[in-house]
Amino acid sequence: MRLAVFLAALIGFGILTVPRAIRAVQKLGQSETTLVASIGICFAAALLALVFFFVLGLTLGCFGRAHRRIARCRIRPTRSR
Repeated sequence: MRLAVFLAALIGFGILTVPRAIRAVQKLGQSETTLVASIGICFAAALLALVFFFVLGLTLGCFGRAHRRIARCRIRPTRSR
């Protein structure tokens, strides 16, 4: 659920801001600047996802034993010893 909300927010933000930002950079008339700005937008989106999931992990870690029981049920070893 949280992932869906995050992805919807990221897509909505991207649809509203990225085209405007790229058009503003393209008005400068240099293809190198457009390339650097595009790569910067990609890295910013990746950084935003990293921070979101880090905070999500910290939040889930606070729930304690209930979360661990669910995780143990879903995670199985690939090889038994």
